[in-house]
Amino acid sequence: MAAAVADHACALAKHDGALLDAAAGRFADLGALALAADAWAQAAGEHGRRGDRGKKFESSTRAHALASHCELHTPAVESAARPLPFSGRERQIVMLVAAGLSNRQIADELVISVRTVEGHLYRLFAKLGINTREQLICLMRREPSMRSELSRRGDESLRYERHDHPRTG
Repeated sequence: MAAAVADHACALAKHDGALLDAAAGRFADLGALALAADAWAQAAGEHGRRGDRGKKFESSTRAHALASHCELHTPAVESAARPLPFSGRERQIVMLVAAGLSNRQIADELVISVRTVEGHLYRLFAKLGINTREQLICLMRREPSMRSELSRRGDESLRYERHDHPRTG
């Protein structure tokens, strides 16, 4: 444990997100879950300061998942748990992606073009620093408002209600 604490202190002093991620992993392996959650939250902050959004959200997701699992509330974890920057339409699309719908199915559901869905997903991926739908779903599951939406809808009813807009040709 002493070596893990020393590595963590060194990583903090160097402001090194990768070293903080490694220290968090060591803490988790040792069963020091509160320390692991804090170290991942600190890593998220360092990744964010360096502009690496993908790693920031990855570390933040790990911190938040561990803290939620253990019912931990620490200042570092709370600061890393900022809401994901989704607009209302982006939230709708993310929920439909999580439900397993294709771009075509999402377009039909929301009465928009497939190209519009693709554009939203492209901008979401760029905004979050991710590359895949799986990464998007992983990030979405750490978001408190999205998690509650998933639980409320249940696994088989994640689809948004159809709008009353007439379908166009």
